[in-house]
Amino acid sequence: MPGERRSFYFLLIKLILICMIRLNTSTKGMSREEVSRLIHITLRWCKRRFGINKRKTWEVTWRVLKADDPHECGQYLPEENEIEIYWNNMTSMKEIIATCIHEWTHYKQPILTKYHRWEGPYHWNPYEVQARRAEKEFTSECWNEIKHKVNN
Repeated sequence: MPGERRSFYFLLIKLILICMIRLNTSTKGMSREEVSRLIHITLRWCKRRFGINKRKTWEVTWRVLKADDPHECGQYLPEENEIEIYWNNMTSMKEIIATCIHEWTHYKQPILTKYHRWEGPYHWNPYEVQARRAEKEFTSECWNEIKHKVNN
């Protein structure tokens, strides 16, 4: 009986903690595996929500890496058709989801042929503007659709 009661309370506390994960929850205390899981769930959501780039002849891949540059969260490598997400530089669930959406947006854009034609500042490159707009527009929608998977 005491062991059963302890198990019950343990499960109850675990359930309460799981239910407390929110979009703005910090990821600083999360392991690489936990952050990687969120990244994979988010990128699969991006694939379903936004579709694939039909200009590419092979499917996009993604890797979860530790960044050397403390300011980079991710990048899309068009030559390899690969998204890299740097798990150690993001501080919240929201930032991870926004980064995945940002990089997926780049994957869908004509990066090889048109991105570098822009001669203005990086921040105002139309493809960067579009990717930041996608982050703002779709981060909450993504969270609402994936949070039940994250909370399991």
